[in-house]
Amino acid sequence: MEIDYSRIPYFTSKYIKDSDTGCWEWVAAKNRAGYGLLKLPDACKLAHRVSYWIHKGPFDESMDIMHKCDNPGCVNPDHLEICTHAMNMADRIAKGRARESQRKRTDLKLTSESAAQVKRLLLRGELSQRAIARLFGVTETSIRHIKSGRLWADVEPAQD
Repeated sequence: MEIDYSRIPYFTSKYIKDSDTGCWEWVAAKNRAGYGLLKLPDACKLAHRVSYWIHKGPFDESMDIMHKCDNPGCVNPDHLEICTHAMNMADRIAKGRARESQRKRTDLKLTSESAAQVKRLLLRGELSQRAIARLFGVTETSIRHIKSGRLWADVEPAQD
């Protein structure tokens, strides 16, 4: 993410600090889920991701930024933590913040054991991602996310 440093003062004018919660509440544009939006020259970015970048430095764009405060409008870098998508979704479910449809979607068909098998098959390279997806009854996107580490990052490939 390229940040235009000249826009940082603009960024700080878009939130107010809540002394009770410690949250820096975004008061500018937000999406339907309540996450702040910041228009940059190249694109519109999620404000909490920009805040993380400004205050903690560059990060792998494939990673999620989780709100430890459970407030999607918060841009306080002390309330933000980098994590995998799977960890972020598990946190949402554990805290009861996911809608029923999201719970069903996030409760993957794969177990850690089957994810380890998927990783083993990916490493061997004998089957296509499509074939692996069909074998395990999941989407190719799920297989791609496992390969990139977005899903099941903490699982090691199964041994032969």
